[in-house]
Amino acid sequence: MMAEARNPSKTFAENLRFLARASTGISPHQREQVEETCQVFGGHGVVPRRILIVEDNELIGRSTATILRCHHAVPVSTVDEAIEALESEEWDGVLWDVDLGAGLWAGLKLLKGIRRRFPSVLIQQVSGHGDLPDTMEKPVTGAQLRAWAESLPVSGDPETD
Repeated sequence: MMAEARNPSKTFAENLRFLARASTGISPHQREQVEETCQVFGGHGVVPRRILIVEDNELIGRSTATILRCHHAVPVSTVDEAIEALESEEWDGVLWDVDLGAGLWAGLKLLKGIRRRFPSVLIQQVSGHGDLPDTMEKPVTGAQLRAWAESLPVSGDPETD
């Protein structure tokens, strides 16, 4: 009897669905599956960046963190959570949903706060509104997200300090 061929896309989809449902940590076996998937999809050898994901849709935030699973990607869903995270940890970059569901003003409040209080943090704006300068337009592909993340300088890297 012939062994069933591995389907990396199926493994990725299964892990994405699992992590999107998970509200707490995952088992060591499931973590191994995620790491294996990370390697299958080109994550092997990637220098992990610390990425804060500010997205009011929690499923999209968790899914984005899963796509960026080769990095330390943390989703938050409010301006206050984002500012608290920025005050408590060092981040290589912030992926910022312009609208934040509370309207464009909430997003502008976050942007103003980040730029004033954390001038060295690199920000990538994401929007479904289109035609905003320096903004990734939704829907964003996994390849776009990974390329952006891997272009970030790494905190504490002597070449970028």
